[in-house]
Amino acid sequence: MTVTVARVIGVAMLAALAAAVLLVAFVAVRPGLELDMSRDVPRAVTGVYGVERDPAGRAFAWTSRRVDIHVNGLDRRAIWLFSVRVRGARRDPAALPEVTI
Repeated sequence: MTVTVARVIGVAMLAALAAAVLLVAFVAVRPGLELDMSRDVPRAVTGVYGVERDPAGRAFAWTSRRVDIHVNGLDRRAIWLFSVRVRGARRDPAALPEVTI
């Protein structure tokens, strides 16, 4: 009985160690959060309509008045870089919308 309990604890500790190593390796390979507009956006993003393509084949999506990106568990101690490319489809530059990030 004691040997079985010790074996179960040992396997559980080994599994936890393996999971931690795999998590560190995964974050090292893909450290960022990327929203690829060539496919539908994830549920963590609200206010974005379905993906479309322009005549040149570039993917884009129309947005509603407000877009929210929910990133639960974001480590606030780390430095994060946020970049976004925005295009206002208006012929009159005076009619371009205001964007606040």
